[in-house]
Amino acid sequence: MSYAVGEQLEFTANVYGGVPPYTFEWDFGDGTTGTGNPAYHTYNSAGTYTVSVTVTDQINDQASATTTVDITQQQTITVVFEESGLPDNVNWSVSVNNYTYSGTSPNSIEVTLPAGSYTWKANDVDINTGTGEYCYYYPTSSTQSGTVSSSTTVNIVYTLYKCVTV
Repeated sequence: MSYAVGEQLEFTANVYGGVPPYTFEWDFGDGTTGTGNPAYHTYNSAGTYTVSVTVTDQINDQASATTTVDITQQQTITVVFEESGLPDNVNWSVSVNNYTYSGTSPNSIEVTLPAGSYTWKANDVDINTGTGEYCYYYPTSSTQSGTVSSSTTVNIVYTLYKCVTV
């Protein structure tokens, strides 16, 4: 099985026989060690690591076991959300899998995500023009939401719905 750099792994040893209680000493193969059962470890570099555990029982009898783990560099996708139709210096945002990323027009929002499939939705924008006028913009239906699973650029077109003076 393959795991990603930065992913926390859980290592568990099953013990049969001997005299409890047991102690567990782990060597994670990257220069670090740990104790306990289970033991947790996070690898900071890609590679194949040999993990060993030595179990000692109450009368100092020992047993050891090894396994290997493959750690890979996590693949990412970059999605650039570009807006058009908003006046300059307006805050706007897009939600990706329920997390909101914000930007200021006319700048784009660049999001780097672990490889996978994501649902996004452009959020409506209310603007206080500072002169007592409030304007409401919404993304057109064809650019309001979608799904991405590879690096891409998404163009979001905003349309002025209405301005009201208060």
